[in-house]
Amino acid sequence: MTYRGGAVTRCLSRCQTGRVAAHSRMQFMLLFSRQGKLRLQKWYVPLSDKEKKKITRELVQTVLARKPKMCSFLEWRDLKIVYKRYASLYFCCAIEDQDNELITLEIIHRYVELLDKYFGSVSQSILLKMKCCVDRIPFPVTISSKINHTV
Repeated sequence: MTYRGGAVTRCLSRCQTGRVAAHSRMQFMLLFSRQGKLRLQKWYVPLSDKEKKKITRELVQTVLARKPKMCSFLEWRDLKIVYKRYASLYFCCAIEDQDNELITLEIIHRYVELLDKYFGSVSQSILLKMKCCVDRIPFPVTISSKINHTV
């Protein structure tokens, strides 16, 4: 992945054998308050509404139960959960096990910067008012930094 002009773009690199490096995808992103109210959700995998609610409830409880000084990464089922708190909002992403957590934290940070740029300070009230607009902002879902090299 490369950063160009503040936007995250996908960069596919070819190695000497001509193979394209495999990229993984973010599974979903949740934004929720300190009180546990879901403010925004974006799913990149097809799941039933019942399964989405179950996942959301379980993850919100798990993240909110963690102490502020604890690591922002946790293993959950067969995924890694990466989260960051900004003011009273938690930004929570689920990535595949082999993906890079630090790149995901950077993506979350860039997303918050983008929201700040468009809407001023990111707050729960703004997200509620701008829900349809926020959903239209392109969010990068390719997060792997691995490139296959052959010597």
